Amino acid sequence: MSSTKTVGIIGNPNVGKTYLFNRMTACVGCVGNWAGVTSTTCESRACGDDSYRILDLPGCYHLEEGHSIQTTEGQQEVASWVEGNTVDLWLNVLDVNNLQQQLYLTIQLLEANQQVICVINRIDLLADMHKTVDITALSRFLQVPVVKISAKLGLGMHSLQALIKTTLVQASQTPITYPVTYPRAIEQLLSDQQIEGESRWQVWRKLTQADQQAIAPAWHFEPGIAELRKTWGTITDIMTLARANQCEQWCQTMIRSSGSERKDHDKALDKWFLHPWLGLPLFFLMMFAVFWLSMGCGQLLQAMLEPILQLLTIKIPSMLCQQYALPLWLEIILVQGIGTALVTALSFFPILLVMFFALYWLEESGYMTRAAVVMDRVMRQLDLPGESMVALVLGLGCNVPGILATRHIPKQTDKIVTALMMPFMSCGARLTIFAVFSSVFFPHQAASVLFFLYVLGIMVAFITGLLARYCGLTESQEQAHYLLEIPGYQWPSWSMGIQQAYQRSRRFVWRALGVIVPVCIVLALCNHITYTGAFLTHPGEQSILAWIGKALSRVFYPIGLRAEHWPLVVSLCMGLLAKEVVLTTLSVFYTQMQAPVLQNTSIFVLIQDCGQEILQHIMQAHTYFWPSLTAEMPAWSSYLNPQHIAPEVVMSYLIFTLLYFPCISTLYATARQTSWRWAYVSVLWSTAVAYSCAAGYLYLRRVMTTQVWEVIILATVLLLGYMLKERIKKRMASRRADDASGQLSI
Repeated sequence: MSSTKTVGIIGNPNVGKTYLFNRMTACVGCVGNWAGVTSTTCESRACGDDSYRILDLPGCYHLEEGHSIQTTEGQQEVASWVEGNTVDLWLNVLDVNNLQQQLYLTIQLLEANQQVICVINRIDLLADMHKTVDITALSRFLQVPVVKISAKLGLGMHSLQALIKTTLVQASQTPITYPVTYPRAIEQLLSDQQIEGESRWQVWRKLTQADQQAIAPAWHFEPGIAELRKTWGTITDIMTLARANQCEQWCQTMIRSSGSERKDHDKALDKWFLHPWLGLPLFFLMMFAVFWLSMGCGQLLQAMLEPILQLLTIKIPSMLCQQYALPLWLEIILVQGIGTALVTALSFFPILLVMFFALYWLEESGYMTRAAVVMDRVMRQLDLPGESMVALVLGLGCNVPGILATRHIPKQTDKIVTALMMPFMSCGARLTIFAVFSSVFFPHQAASVLFFLYVLGIMVAFITGLLARYCGLTESQEQAHYLLEIPGYQWPSWSMGIQQAYQRSRRFVWRALGVIVPVCIVLALCNHITYTGAFLTHPGEQSILAWIGKALSRVFYPIGLRAEHWPLVVSLCMGLLAKEVVLTTLSVFYTQMQAPVLQNTSIFVLIQDCGQEILQHIMQAHTYFWPSLTAEMPAWSSYLNPQHIAPEVVMSYLIFTLLYFPCISTLYATARQTSWRWAYVSVLWSTAVAYSCAAGYLYLRRVMTTQVWEVIILATVLLLGYMLKERIKKRMASRRADDASGQLSI
């Protein structure tokens, strides 16, 4: 282990670091064409070479050299790796689109006495950009090796791997060089302040920190330094200007350009996607297209996969258990417990696969960054922090990574606001629940129902942020600015998209199985046991779960649930563990209530029935994309229909599922990033909002006779948010007027 070298991948956000990490390690880290995808350091062995390990660090624009409240945890993490000198070689990834800005970090690494290889990524774009980059000149300027690659397409990877091995061997023989020469007075000051063993970067940190102190250091009054400070400002300004000028001179020498058609093309698209009025409708249209595609392709694949899963995990095991007269408790565990868990969890996979693939295309194409800009305009109008947008977008996949991504938000108050908003963002588990229920109860408006719930969650999140401001729980952000680098548009990779969607779906299903299987086994057994301890041959209204569910149904009376809906009540309680358990719980109850008797059926008949069912779904494939063509109900819809639930009660139930208590993992992540106090506030607030919105929807739906109830509900929520926003503005104006009058009186 002692001979194992460490190679770190470092660079600005959104330059392709994780793409390179995946290429070199055969890992499948999450990638995206927007900043903030990598939130923590990842580590893995190099593929085919055990002599070194590779680190994938969060993106940073520069190494912090002074005290700043805007320093993020990711930036601090990168600085700690550099300062610790535990990395033998740095792969400084640079994007061909913006070399001048990114070379600033390269200069800092070299001034920190680090061993560096400059990796210029995305060379496949040079032809379209009409650019050429002279890497020989750049290598001469920096006195370090430079290599051109395309991590996305795999170009230049062999040259890079060979260069890494050579550089690791010759690292001890490489002399220390500083690429930037500062004014003579600054160079003398650096020489005087440097202690033996210190790097120039460490000296800069001392000087910058001393320059920020209230008491001026002695070197401020030296003639040369005083003259420079009088002309250029602080020592930080002098240092930054010298580095920026040097980067500009290098780029003028090594980059040749004959114009960029790509930028013109990007500007033409941005006129639409970043339009002040059309940007927001286009964003919602894009998300509606994602849901429509997921409900079409995803449900078609699910309908074809589910008969196979039913055959392998429920029907055949049930037939074998009945033929060999196995004990009933063992059949319950194998068929109704493990079998139902596998069918439920694996049936999520097709919908998640299509949804994650569609979201990957939006992220990788560069559109999601534009969506963040468009949504930031709305968030600024609502006095919400724009920096939280990236975390909220991550929360659409799963709330836990979204909460953890708040570690990159500098101000604690912004973290609290984002954490309070996060539970209302529709995660993948809740979207799966909505997809199942909407396809059963609203087969002709499935995509519309998903879109309605998705937008409702966003609106409630915005109102939550407004209330946090209005109640004085957090500070106003009127003076804050949201800086976001807009990447260029690019064509996503089909293979990488499928790979990323598969890995994200597999991780979700695998994590869900860890919770679903034991829960299913316990529920299946409890569904055959009465509250007096007697064992039931057939589950029914006498089971202990039915008794508990009927007792708790009184609590859910405002949202329309009655005693006969006890399976839905129990599923909500089990959803506290993880939202994906909601469907699992319902599957356990309804499959047990209508468990088929297959004792006299042969396995060949079961296989034939399975094939016919799959063929029937293939023949009706078009009906999944156009539900108005009377698509056939999914096979499991009969498990829900016997409950005779009104559609408005189902929607009320889905709204409550969207907004109520977050899962245990989200609660713990919130407490970790903020505090347990704010985690409890999040729990109480989300539960209160869920009751209010679900009960209010049910009441309004029953008194309305029109068919535009979704629009009316959303308009009402939006109007409440606008009124609250105006109230906050008046309150803030009154507070500023009071402060001004107080200062005048003093």
